[in-house]
Amino acid sequence: MVYAVTICYGQKKYENSYLSMDIPTGWEVQNMDVPGMNTEYLYFYNSGSPIYNIGIVMGIEQVQDPAYALQTQIEMRTITIFKNAEFGPIHKSAFMGKVAQSVDFDTTIDGISYKGAAYVFNEGDCTIMSIGCYKVGSKSNLPQIWRSIQWKQHNRDVNKYKNLREELKAFTDAINKMWQETPVISNGEQTVSIQMEDNEDCLVYTYRLIEYSKSQFSEEQLRQIQDNVRPSIISRLKNQASQVELVRRCLNEEYVFKFIYQDKNSDFMFSIKVTPDDYK
Repeated sequence: MVYAVTICYGQKKYENSYLSMDIPTGWEVQNMDVPGMNTEYLYFYNSGSPIYNIGIVMGIEQVQDPAYALQTQIEMRTITIFKNAEFGPIHKSAFMGKVAQSVDFDTTIDGISYKGAAYVFNEGDCTIMSIGCYKVGSKSNLPQIWRSIQWKQHNRDVNKYKNLREELKAFTDAINKMWQETPVISNGEQTVSIQMEDNEDCLVYTYRLIEYSKSQFSEEQLRQIQDNVRPSIISRLKNQASQVELVRRCLNEEYVFKFIYQDKNSDFMFSIKVTPDDYK
């Protein structure tokens, strides 16, 4: 991950491969590129204390269903603004001339209350997420910044990876690093890692059930849980394939998926294997 930090002393145009925008005096700007996840961030906020406006524009070099992308970010909460947020319903909206899916939220950062909104839309063969929030009781400069946006025609680098396997290796390396730095826990389930098998087109997902110990269950109970979970995993995989380009490509190339479940002590509980015969 590469960080570039600039302190603004006058209105200046900042840009990446997705857009350009004007940032007003007194704001700090970070341009971030996340290799492997094919994602660029433009992150900006006012300097000094307190921070009263925060904005993020994230460009993803992958087609995702906008509502699904929003819901995923809400559940994962890896974006700092979302960590303590309470969200309204996802709904159809518009953002700077683009038809989008949106969600309003209230959040607390360092004890300060903020209100904000997030928008996601598809632009060509990419996905854009824009997030902004302002300190409750203060003026928001975000509308001025949003109005300065000029969208670019983003061209995907079709030669970046030799094949899907090389792309998946870069992606899993990047996302595992992110999960180590910011653990993702949803409904009592922590996503530990995604690994690729060395000699097989197979993705191995490892989850930790943080509220349970293996000793609570008999072998028969674990088998029953395994049998009960398996249909929902296959259903979730198919749903992801309909919403996320990278997953769809894995299914099209007939990847195998393994799901390993650990208890709260990281002891193995059970595993589930899903083959093309299961999801075709």
